[in-house]
Amino acid sequence: MAIIGGGPAGLSAALVLGRARRSVLVIDAGRPGHFAADAVHGFLGMENVPPRELRRRVWEQLEPFDVSLVQAGVVGSRPEAGAGIRESRGAVAVDSGFVLTLDDGSTVEAAVVLLATGVHYGVMDLPGLAALWGERLFHCPFCHGWEVVGKRVGVIGPQPVIDHMVPLIRLWADDLTGFLVGPTAGGGPTAVSVSRDGDDGTGDVVVALSDGSEVRVDVLFAPPALGPVDALLEDFGLHHDFESPMTPEPLGLAVDANGATAVRGVYAAGDFAGELPSVANAVQSGSKAAVGIVRLLSGQG
Repeated sequence: MAIIGGGPAGLSAALVLGRARRSVLVIDAGRPGHFAADAVHGFLGMENVPPRELRRRVWEQLEPFDVSLVQAGVVGSRPEAGAGIRESRGAVAVDSGFVLTLDDGSTVEAAVVLLATGVHYGVMDLPGLAALWGERLFHCPFCHGWEVVGKRVGVIGPQPVIDHMVPLIRLWADDLTGFLVGPTAGGGPTAVSVSRDGDDGTGDVVVALSDGSEVRVDVLFAPPALGPVDALLEDFGLHHDFESPMTPEPLGLAVDANGATAVRGVYAAGDFAGELPSVANAVQSGSKAAVGIVRLLSGQG
């Protein structure tokens, strides 16, 4: 079976499946979204562990199992009879499966596929904002709120974002300023750009306003601009169907209690399956999908 995506969701599934004596291929393009963060937060036993170190530890722990890695992107998929498995180690026969085409032109056959590619986390289109991502700009107070306690914090976004995030982030920040973007009902000043003093990353974050004034803060929170990582879904006969208030269009896949999508043999986990974005949630989602896959292969799914 193949797992597309080697982030926390995909690797969590690989661990469960490996321990279930399944042969697993993890296909990963090597661009995990959470590598922008300095450390993992809110994950039991892994607080403050850098994402790269977390991944290294996981692959070290996967060594006893039949789990391997191909560093590549998947550019296409097609269903194909005969790409499944015959009965082995308690698994029922699965005649049909999928053929995945990798970006180097090679192909991989898999009876079951787990989509764990996550989603692309971008930033809103405001000059200077993208340069702060992961260092002085954050999306989630549950992931980074503790680290901003005692600092000057800004929240930047349209009015609905300000209304939602400012009361929430007050749980962590006493010195908090909201910066509107776009049209405002009262015609007040809006943020037009952001910059950072100094070249060493320690200077103030400077928010320039439309009235010519500036406000200095230490860090900013802003909603993410979410998008798909790839265009594989149509190949699997699926489409983006998970409704999120953070995206104007559906993004990701709705799954059942076992992590299964609407196409038999295709599962999804992590951010791609609509989980609240965090390493901890991605891990449990990958584990849940892996259990669903084992149930399928044992004739119970």
